Amino acid sequence: MGKVIVFCCLIIHSAGLFGQNSSGKHVLNGFEFSEDEFRQSIVRVQSKYLHVRENYYIKDGKRVYNNRGADVEDIQRRSGCPIGCFWCGAYIYVLFDDMGVNARKDLKVREPLQVAAWFEDPKKIVWRAGQGNPRVGMLPRKGDLIRMFASHIEMYNGDDWLKDLARKRVLVGGGNTGDGSGHHGVYITDRPISVVQFVANWITPYFLSLK
Repeated sequence: MGKVIVFCCLIIHSAGLFGQNSSGKHVLNGFEFSEDEFRQSIVRVQSKYLHVRENYYIKDGKRVYNNRGADVEDIQRRSGCPIGCFWCGAYIYVLFDDMGVNARKDLKVREPLQVAAWFEDPKKIVWRAGQGNPRVGMLPRKGDLIRMFASHIEMYNGDDWLKDLARKRVLVGGGNTGDGSGHHGVYITDRPISVVQFVANWITPYFLSLK
């Protein structure tokens, strides 16, 4: 299992005015964000969710998690996910929402609660298992989205994809996931790259749409 990484940072609250200006930058609470600044910030936002844990009950001496809990349900409600749903996609939705970007309206994700919807547009795919980079000149960047396991989505938090390929591990952040010790919630985790299936870039197309 992956190693859990915890970090602290300055959070910019999402309430307030947001959109675009004539320079093509994203605007949130009166602050302008370039694409690189946006990528750094959406990864930093994750730190305010690292306390989120799912409720569980004991069955046959083992913990059984139920996708419930006050903080989990807040994420589910904000994203439009039914209470008790699998919520890894809902968590990604909330991260973008905190940055003033609506995944449905601004990114045009068909259904952000469904993991497959984030990876169904081949133009967004910048890396796939067994094939590498399908788009010349574009590598995964901080804030891109990773599909892993049977149907799970997390955000790439690393700084250098080529270095991560060499060390065969990737730093990612996700919800509805574990920390390797049996707990479920939100975690920043250093995972083996062998679990990665696809990497999709939604941020660059969004910024191109602002120009």
